Amino acid sequence: MFSSETDRARTPDAAFESIIGALASAQHGVVARAQLLAAGISARVIDHRLKTGRLRRLNRGVYLVGPLRGRHTEEMAAVLACGGPTDLRAAIHRFTTM
Repeated sequence: MFSSETDRARTPDAAFESIIGALASAQHGVVARAQLLAAGISARVIDHRLKTGRLRRLNRGVYLVGPLRGRHTEEMAAVLACGGPTDLRAAIHRFTTM
């Protein structure tokens, strides 16, 4: 077991929780697989969290962190499914200038 809270905070799981929590809190509880991979979380860890219910699939490559959906969870999931805010703006611009 851990000898102190400091030891617990240094475990990879605690680091993953911190990264996932920071992303989710800034994005209405939603994270993208690409974001997690870019942050250094392995596909194996992501898949394990999906299997254990710590992440819940909303769209392909887009996950809800935790059990509760917020007011803008679905909208944020749609934005991330489109590739994120930058890709979404580019797609809207292409669509509106056709």
